[in-house]
Amino acid sequence: MRVAVIGGGFAGMAAAIALQERRHDVVLLERRGLLGGRATSYRDALSGEDVDNGTHLMIGAYAATLDLVARASAEDLLLVQDRLRIDYVDDHGSSALDCPPLPAPLHLLAGLLGLRLPWRVRFEALRFGLAAALGRRPDGITLAEWFRRTGQGQEARRLLWDPLATAILNETPERAAAVLFYNVYREAFLSRHAASRLVFLRRGYGVLHERLARYLEGRGGAIRRRALAEAVELEGDRATGVRYLQRPMTREEIRAGRRATPERVAADAVIAAVPWKTVPQLVPEPHRSAAPFGGLARLRGSPIVSIEMWLDRVVVDRAMVGLRGCEVEWVFDKGRLYGRVGAPQHLAFIVSAAYRSVPRPNAELVAAAEAALRRYFPAMSAAAVTRSLVIREPDATFASDPEAETLPPGTTTPIKGLFLALAWLAVWVPTYAVFYGFGNFLHLCDVAVLLSCVGLWRGSALLLSMQALTSMLIDLTWDLDLGWRLLTGRHLLGGTEYMWEEKYPLWVRLLSLFHLVLPVLLLWALRRVGYRRRALALQSALGLILIAAARFVGPEANVNFSWRDPFFHRAWGPAPLHVLVIFAGLILIVYLPTHAFLSRLYARTSPRSQE
Repeated sequence: MRVAVIGGGFAGMAAAIALQERRHDVVLLERRGLLGGRATSYRDALSGEDVDNGTHLMIGAYAATLDLVARASAEDLLLVQDRLRIDYVDDHGSSALDCPPLPAPLHLLAGLLGLRLPWRVRFEALRFGLAAALGRRPDGITLAEWFRRTGQGQEARRLLWDPLATAILNETPERAAAVLFYNVYREAFLSRHAASRLVFLRRGYGVLHERLARYLEGRGGAIRRRALAEAVELEGDRATGVRYLQRPMTREEIRAGRRATPERVAADAVIAAVPWKTVPQLVPEPHRSAAPFGGLARLRGSPIVSIEMWLDRVVVDRAMVGLRGCEVEWVFDKGRLYGRVGAPQHLAFIVSAAYRSVPRPNAELVAAAEAALRRYFPAMSAAAVTRSLVIREPDATFASDPEAETLPPGTTTPIKGLFLALAWLAVWVPTYAVFYGFGNFLHLCDVAVLLSCVGLWRGSALLLSMQALTSMLIDLTWDLDLGWRLLTGRHLLGGTEYMWEEKYPLWVRLLSLFHLVLPVLLLWALRRVGYRRRALALQSALGLILIAAARFVGPEANVNFSWRDPFFHRAWGPAPLHVLVIFAGLILIVYLPTHAFLSRLYARTSPRSQE
């Protein structure tokens, strides 16, 4: 299928790469020469360093984004914390939220003990964490209202929540939708300690996007820069292409007065990964006021202001510091992040939800940043500002208020595989439960059916890869034993005896023919989504759990050979030892050969993030 992607920011690049990895023909149109959209950078002519259009952070919970970076072999651009640490400074000195690598959320509790806070604020933070973990989703209310309902006082908000929430949501708690902070808090702080780690870039975001572009083009995708999309072409209700203006690419072409040329890219599908204000302009008039496009006009933008400053000496001695009680909320040592230590020091200050800062003159904003340095960092008394820049993004994000949460259109499309998978499970699960019992669902091959259906439904390459490790050889063995019994009247290896037990209805036994279909289905699916190499570790852990759990079903069923091995039909010592022996056999005989086969078979389509 040929797909046109409009927009070369993170969303557009991610969509284009995902489609190209699935062997679709992708053309990406970007209106500027720079890729990255609202997370890009340029090389400063005077200092030679990268300047972002606002310093952007990622966290460990950005699983999809980090996976995308890894697939593009751009992990060398990432600077990942060993554990979450956020430094703060105020009029009383410095302190830090330093979270040890304990299981979540214990790491956060330990970190709060080290952060200079009144004990009352710590107890309020504990109450908030319990509400986020166990309470109801705060749908339809602002974050300020949720703070009030969870007993967060003004001091807790000033010292802890408001700076963090404003930075995450780019909106003040009085305006922001509580459910967004709820989702981020649960994912970052309550799931696993690594999810909360901060992820910086060693270069500007423009450099990262060029690496993503190189990966996309290396796989056969096309990128057309300075291509201004004008309209999505429709035939009936189906998109058939995009009309765009190809503008001059080089300075020489611009100086020569070369005009933009109208062009068209034909497509079977179009993805619009552009700002919300742009989307309605791309569709014909009858559609602009209809759902889902009509509601986009009601979205508001929320600004970010970034102040870049160079000092003649080092003043800030950490990569990132929160400035409590200041208009400029955070300062980053960009030189340190880029691997350069010493003078001149390149700092970047960030003001999120900068409604009041955007209209102010550059000189006032630079003065506010300089005043913050003189207030909190004694070394600034002997330092001088040698250069400064102010970068404004008036619509850096859409204003994430409760109403806005109901307005953006969805991104899903109908997928036949979803309905087929659910229809199969609706028949298979209750039938097996009635005739074979729920203990039967501990079988590795039956778990493979369940998780494969989920993988097809969600389009999860990782789940499909995990179950392919189980299904390839185990199902092949089952198929061989079935065929041998049909041809010779004897079982080759065993495992299909129940197929000839007349106490089960024939139609029930025939449902087990999924062993014939599942390996082929998984091979087809992996051809489209690629094999994930880290499936080996995850499936191995799942296999150990299932073998151990199968002991509770009893020796007669011998589920997963948890009581007797399949070759000598004996137990290998006490239960723990026998489980480990069977597990080792599963790894050596089944998982490792299958992993090697799938890695080689899908070497060209497998993301490098799992290498």
